Amino acid sequence: MKHSRIITSALLVLILTSTSRAGLYYSGEVYAELPSQWRGFLLDQRTLRNIGVKSVGGRAASPARKRYGGAAAEFERTGRERKLSAD
Repeated sequence: MKHSRIITSALLVLILTSTSRAGLYYSGEVYAELPSQWRGFLLDQRTLRNIGVKSVGGRAASPARKRYGGAAAEFERTGRERKLSAD
């Protein structure tokens, strides 16, 4: 009888803790709506992948690369001035 209570309580604890989630949360993160079609997802994925590609042959960088590059420069400048916080 005592063993069945221990086993039952252990299973209950495992079941309840499996629904909890852990992670890193950023309060300023803005989430875009998920696309209803794959085409929208693939366009977003291509945009994100192209951010990492440097411009070649005198072509202008994409607006997303400029925006991310500006944000990176701002963080580097702020990091030299003071210690960065989580936000």
